[in-house]
Amino acid sequence: MAYYGRWGKTRYRAPQKAYVDHESIHGTTCVYCGLSGTTRDHIPAIARAYETPDVPHICVRACERCNQLLGDKGGLSVEERQNFVRHKLGLSTG
Repeated sequence: MAYYGRWGKTRYRAPQKAYVDHESIHGTTCVYCGLSGTTRDHIPAIARAYETPDVPHICVRACERCNQLLGDKGGLSVEERQNFVRHKLGLSTG
């Protein structure tokens, strides 16, 4: 799938095939807040995947709210992203 950016069609392709499912993907709860997880969160975010080729690329189960909150922000590990979301939502990090 080609990306149509500001200046028309580019050669950029989303690297989704490079992502490996994390063990949490088989569950039903969001790894960030514990609510029902209905989406996949890509770590690192797809928009930043080419910036970090040496970091493992994984997918985790996430609720829509947490996935949207993270967007292309947050850290490069599940723990860093959990801390980011918990801080934003005012949840404990323990």
